[in-house]
Amino acid sequence: MKVIKIKHLLRNFFFSGLALLFSGVLSCGGNLTPGNPSPGNPAPDTAAPTVEMIFPPSAHFSTKGSSLLVRGSAQDVSGVRKISVNGIPAVSEDNFANWQAEIPLIPGKNPLVVETEDALGNHNPQAVTSSILSSPFLTGPTDVISDNGSLYVLDAGQGAILRISEEEESAEILFDNDKYPDDAELSIPISFVMDRYDFYVVNFFPPQVLQIPKEGGPAKVFFDDNSYPDDDEVFLPLQITMDEEFIYLLTDFYSVVRIPKFEGGGGARILNMDYLGFPLDMAMDDDFLYVLDVAYLRVLAFPKEGGAATVIFHNGIDPNDPELVWGDSLTIDGDFLYVADIDRILRIPKAGNQPAELAVDSTSDIDPWSFSFSGMAVEGDKLYLTSYGRNALYRASLNGETSYELIFDDDVVPNTVSLIGYPSMAVDEDFLYLVNSVGFGHELVRLAKAGGSIEVLFKDETFPDDPIALSTSAIAVDDDFVYTETFGGTVGGGKIVGIPKEGGKPAQLIFHDGSAADDYNLINPVALATDNSEEASLYVLDYDRNAVLRIPKRGGKSTLVNQDPLSRSLDMVLDGDDLYVLQYNLDLGRTEVLRILRAGGPSQLVFGDEPAPYAYNGASRLAVDEVNLYVGHVNSQEIIAIPKESGEPAQVFFNRDSDLQDANMLIPARLIAGENALYVADPGLDAVLLIDKKTQKSAVFLGL
Repeated sequence: MKVIKIKHLLRNFFFSGLALLFSGVLSCGGNLTPGNPSPGNPAPDTAAPTVEMIFPPSAHFSTKGSSLLVRGSAQDVSGVRKISVNGIPAVSEDNFANWQAEIPLIPGKNPLVVETEDALGNHNPQAVTSSILSSPFLTGPTDVISDNGSLYVLDAGQGAILRISEEEESAEILFDNDKYPDDAELSIPISFVMDRYDFYVVNFFPPQVLQIPKEGGPAKVFFDDNSYPDDDEVFLPLQITMDEEFIYLLTDFYSVVRIPKFEGGGGARILNMDYLGFPLDMAMDDDFLYVLDVAYLRVLAFPKEGGAATVIFHNGIDPNDPELVWGDSLTIDGDFLYVADIDRILRIPKAGNQPAELAVDSTSDIDPWSFSFSGMAVEGDKLYLTSYGRNALYRASLNGETSYELIFDDDVVPNTVSLIGYPSMAVDEDFLYLVNSVGFGHELVRLAKAGGSIEVLFKDETFPDDPIALSTSAIAVDDDFVYTETFGGTVGGGKIVGIPKEGGKPAQLIFHDGSAADDYNLINPVALATDNSEEASLYVLDYDRNAVLRIPKRGGKSTLVNQDPLSRSLDMVLDGDDLYVLQYNLDLGRTEVLRILRAGGPSQLVFGDEPAPYAYNGASRLAVDEVNLYVGHVNSQEIIAIPKESGEPAQVFFNRDSDLQDANMLIPARLIAGENALYVADPGLDAVLLIDKKTQKSAVFLGL
């Protein structure tokens, strides 16, 4: 009995103590539930690091490089142990708060998969998934050759020869000006031919024929005006063709020049000086050279050995012939010549004086003039065409088709935005805005800053009573509107209008010349700036006035901001309380950046290039961020960074030589500085570039 009592006492003591302990915990505010930890007893970390891919910011970009420097950021409460991209470890100098990894690429679409792990071993094998298209794109295709299933395209914008498969979405660069530093350069390459071993490319200026090995190797000058002392002059060659013995050049000097292919054959000889109005293209068979003369809308045949020309086709030879409207390019296949004419293809018997017919008649395209077919090649029943206007490669069937099939562009959708001249561009927190040229008009489009599909917000004459024809000179954006302007010249008529960002609503007239008796009219506005401040003003830089004007967004008269006159004012950006103006000072012969308070007052010199490492080389565009001003130089094809406050010297931020795998920037026509990147509208590439500010690596927006 005693033993049993002792057991009961011990049991009661145990449970009483446990209850006392439990009640004490509760009285102290404790909680033993694992899912609700106290500050002194935190829940265990079971989450892998969170990560952001900063560059490229999405899957809507391409690069022509064979590798990509991926950059991002990461954080984790327990500390980040490792990050990798496609299995390649990232490197970091701040415990992966910022990281980067260089990834090899193969032609075509490349997945990008970021894997993370923290100090406790929490692991996410797919923290971020994206992709990048590795492929060159077309920036001014001028000619095409079809050869046994491969298509070779000469691209003037990149100074390159590309090989494109009909079945693939990517291209391969066989040659460009960056491959071999000391070889001859493709300078305005306009046409090319190919034999078993080499390409022969004609440069429009300086007039040259370059020889480039098909299997790779440096370019060399095969012929120029200094090749032989007794040469006939070759002046501005337009097209090239060849046979087994000779190369033939069609020149802008109304002549056909013959050059021997092999050494010892002698110099260039003019075969024919019959008057040609505007010779544009040339084709050849065993006996004749055929020339497309668009001045007289005709095709002529010249004997290869020299002699008088015969007219093969001109409008009116046969009353039932399709009319030749312009004529872009010419090729030959068997008994027929093919002429690209805007969006149609004429088939003309080469025997002459026989009815012509339409081989391809495209009548559905909304902007047929933009095709601008610069080169053609025939293989079987297929016709291949390079479109200089759309920077694309097309295919057409010669069996009575009425449309063209897109083979290659920089995206799986056709190139829909045409960046012409100095295209307008603006950004807000989420979107990139562009004025797109469509036929003879314009439209306002936008897409996400990280890339994606294009949305049309506004077109010329969207609403019959709209007070606007869209301008490519300048646009600005705030929370509610995209603002654009039209100049009135010295006779007046200048306007500023606001286009609602929601789209589908009429534009609102903000200002027009003559709003008040003492207004400053808009003569030649070149830049427009605004922000979301309560001041609610627009700032307009007028090139002809050499002045900055302030215009209330809610309407009212214009007032002068700057006290000092400007000189050749080129661009302007708004930065808080400051306006920065890029100008060329005619008196001092230098490029300058001035700071002007938006409230008005005298200007302050921020940058003047003396001594001049960056003298006026076509400096035309300006951007600003928290640290730097960025100046785009059109002629020297570079962007320089100028510290706003530190007084440090200007440095080259980006140019064609920054990285040979980068997009070769041609014309930095518009610049905008974002948080992590520069946005560059480049009409030379017909593309918008995204340049990472930290690494100076670039990518190209797909679909632009």
